[in-house]
Amino acid sequence: MAGRKKALESTVEGHLERRCQELDIFLLKNTGRNGIPDRLMVWDKTHWFLELKRPGERPTPLQEAVARKLREHGAVTVCADTKTRVDQVLDALTHRKPAPRELLYGDPYHPWDPERISGDMTGGNAHDI
Repeated sequence: MAGRKKALESTVEGHLERRCQELDIFLLKNTGRNGIPDRLMVWDKTHWFLELKRPGERPTPLQEAVARKLREHGAVTVCADTKTRVDQVLDALTHRKPAPRELLYGDPYHPWDPERISGDMTGGNAHDI
């Protein structure tokens, strides 16, 4: 066998659903509007939008434009393409662990906006990770 196949987006999605249930995070699924992030996560008066991707995939230009618009209105928008990234996002959302540096300061794959980051990650919806 040439190597392991990349996980499907549904694998990452299943992990997200299990973890949200474990952590008592209310999870809503986008039912089909193009560009809108896949999920809305609500926990302790905080709501974040999450775009799910299979490993290595990037948000589409439309998804990035919508994420930018949501952030302009004070929303938190994040993207996860692996189970590890899902865990990092959920840990940051629930304040269990600080967000890793690559989430805070952006990498070419994720549409983070470093100008809007709060260092302590304790604010509600006024910052991105």
